[in-house]
Amino acid sequence: MRPGPRTSLMLAMLNGVHDLGGVHGFGPIEREPNEPPFHADWEKAVLVMNLVGMIERLYNIDEFRHGVERMHPARYLTTSYYEHWLASVETLLVEKGVVGREELEARAKHFERNTKAPLPNRRDPELLARVMNVVRKGMAEKSEPEPAPR
Repeated sequence: MRPGPRTSLMLAMLNGVHDLGGVHGFGPIEREPNEPPFHADWEKAVLVMNLVGMIERLYNIDEFRHGVERMHPARYLTTSYYEHWLASVETLLVEKGVVGREELEARAKHFERNTKAPLPNRRDPELLARVMNVVRKGMAEKSEPEPAPR
């Protein structure tokens, strides 16, 4: 039995724009020879923001992924990998009450208008050590000890 148009439409609705694997019509994936991990310093900052969010237990990897999945499809398709990450971090920090939407938008506008303005410089050696530990180990710290066997 072949699926009809209604079934195909329902299946398409189950997948989000982020689930494009196997979809035709987007052309080949172009890879840069010797592509660097980051194309700009702001991408490094987004990686660190995401790590801090998880290390501080503001959100977990599943919430982070869901934040990316909730991006508007047009925005998702016209933005880069780290822009997806930034959108998720922004969404989650607002939802968790860490920063207000208005405050976030005002700060973004400030730096758009003042591109040479110095960025805030917060020194937290303990947090830096925790971030570097995660980077070196390649995994997040455990939030609680392993449960004792029964």
